[in-house]
Amino acid sequence: MLHSVELKVEMDLSFSVCYVNESMFKQVMLNLLRNAIEAYDGNASYRFLQVKSKEIGEFVYIEMIDNGKGMPDEVLSQLGNPFFTTKEKGTGVGIPLCKKIIEDHGGRFTITSETNIGTKVEMVLPLLV
Repeated sequence: MLHSVELKVEMDLSFSVCYVNESMFKQVMLNLLRNAIEAYDGNASYRFLQVKSKEIGEFVYIEMIDNGKGMPDEVLSQLGNPFFTTKEKGTGVGIPLCKKIIEDHGGRFTITSETNIGTKVEMVLPLLV
């Protein structure tokens, strides 16, 4: 509400279990939410952030989709590199740390983006079978 971003959450009903370190997963989600909010420029009239989850086979897919300014391919290709940042006061450790946390939980972390369209972060985590 403070940043005039409409948040839409769609979580599929599931009784499956996915073991994650709660504090680490919260850190990932908060970092991604903060990045999405900070990516909007002051002129954006409609700010939208969608968080979705769905279970497919033995995995849970979590997506965060925004309609921010997106990123050009040159920036997107550098995101996994530690200390790379486009923020004036950024450290460049947020996205690499998120990626490492998800991968340490046996998952996958990918980002796709299109300039002037938005960005999608997808995390795939294994379910307990």
